Amino acid sequence: MTVILMPLSVAALALTGGLTAAAFVKAFGVGFLGIPRSEAAERVVEPPRLMNFGAGTLGLMCVVLGFAPMVVIKGLSGAVRSAQPGSGSAVDARGVAIALRGAHGVFEPTLIALALGVAILLVGGLRWLLSRRLAVRRAPAWACGRELQTARMTYTATSFAEPLQRIFDDIVQPSRDLDVSHQEESRYFVESVRFGTRDADAFERTLYRPTFAAVRAIAHKARLLQNGSIHRYLGYGLAALVIILVVAR
Repeated sequence: MTVILMPLSVAALALTGGLTAAAFVKAFGVGFLGIPRSEAAERVVEPPRLMNFGAGTLGLMCVVLGFAPMVVIKGLSGAVRSAQPGSGSAVDARGVAIALRGAHGVFEPTLIALALGVAILLVGGLRWLLSRRLAVRRAPAWACGRELQTARMTYTATSFAEPLQRIFDDIVQPSRDLDVSHQEESRYFVESVRFGTRDADAFERTLYRPTFAAVRAIAHKARLLQNGSIHRYLGYGLAALVIILVVAR
């Protein structure tokens, strides 16, 4: 069983990590790499440092637990044994390594983090050396070298999500609508083009909506029991009493 679950878990983890990275790239790109699209966005200022303390603390804890999860594994294992006597945790901490029960080999997130840090320092140092020797031309974000740049030229959330949407078209099954209006004088001249896309949630269509419809239908039928008649309510009480007496015998 472990031989089957391990590759599936690794694939699911890789897919989750890739989609998470894409989501953060989209959020950061839309929020920080574009030209402000409104006057309010142009006048925005950074919050005070004290307001960032809570989010910064949680972020720091995520980084620490990601680089050194073995710090809390022993405590969590003790909690599992206390909650379920006789059972143990499937994860064991061995120094800076993590071992999974039933799997060969160990996982060393601390060493991986150090290797990534060294790689980032090397790339940053190489970039710094190149920037000192080569002339760098600065341009607005996403300007592609153009001198004139407006907010309508910058990437939007739809632009960031479009490549992933193409990959998962068979699963997401988006609906697209293209409306082209032509000039009255000639259909060879286009007056306006409108394009819209909508992602239909498969779970909403196949699970949530039928479930809500069934609950709504049952609730509508249940309203017939509550018609305000005192005689019917007394009848309900008598029927319940008779059922209790029959079951009690």
